[in-house]
Amino acid sequence: SKHDVCAAAGLVREMVFILGRMGSIRQALTLIMSKLGDIEQAIEFVQGQQDDDLWDELINHSLDSPDLVGALLERIGLYIDPLN
Repeated sequence: SKHDVCAAAGLVREMVFILGRMGSIRQALTLIMSKLGDIEQAIEFVQGQQDDDLWDELINHSLDSPDLVGALLERIGLYIDPLN
């Protein structure tokens, strides 16, 4: 499968794209955070999914790293309602 080809070649961004298109959005987000560590891409990805629960997932992924938490806090206010 295309997923296997991307995994074998180390094409993480391509794997994220394919997983997102397949509906495996949590797996795609996990790859963004664990393999790329790219908070900007993670925020853009979550924003594009229109899934409020995915924001919680992103926050949970970020809690292990003070740098990621800081970056997330700087940017997340534009995208989520803290009163929800």
